[in-house]
Amino acid sequence: MRTSLLVVSALGLAGLSSGLGAPVGALSWMALTAAAGGAWMGGWARSLLAWAPPIVWAGALMLVRGVPAPLAASLAVLALYAAGMGLGAWLSRERAAGVALLVSAGLALAPTFGGGLAKPWEPELSAALLDVSPVAWIVESAGIDWMRHPAMYDPAGTADIGPELRSGRRSWLAAVVLLVVGCISSLAAKPHTHDESEA
Repeated sequence: MRTSLLVVSALGLAGLSSGLGAPVGALSWMALTAAAGGAWMGGWARSLLAWAPPIVWAGALMLVRGVPAPLAASLAVLALYAAGMGLGAWLSRERAAGVALLVSAGLALAPTFGGGLAKPWEPELSAALLDVSPVAWIVESAGIDWMRHPAMYDPAGTADIGPELRSGRRSWLAAVVLLVVGCISSLAAKPHTHDESEA
């Protein structure tokens, strides 16, 4: 368990350290890796130590300049971590982490197809894809206007997306609900560890 704790904690800190001067980069890294990190630790969901990585990330996030709401962003990251942990409590950690990483990356790339769209999606579709993007959720939870960020403005056509098209799920409530669901799923699984040599 100790090795996994160090690896997962370092995974988040690596992105944060590279993004100390670029808050969107740091937040995007956390959005992409939080669920996978939680999934990797899912076998130890009943141990308080398994929840250490997102707490370490939250502390480091306070050092990133240009993040207006680090606590809200940390709660959203913790919610993604808990969701991944819920998955990892039921599946093997390799499979759960792989699925979590692929889903996170797919949802993050979908609004702009990784910047490869010839023209933006229709506003309704683009808004829906932004609503399910973990990167959009974390960045907006941090208090950054993702809709007006250069990475989104032209590629996703956010100038044509009115507030009525967004679901408004960017809230503390959404993070709390996801956190609770992840915790319940983690605790409902049969207790096990994936590598007894690390226990």
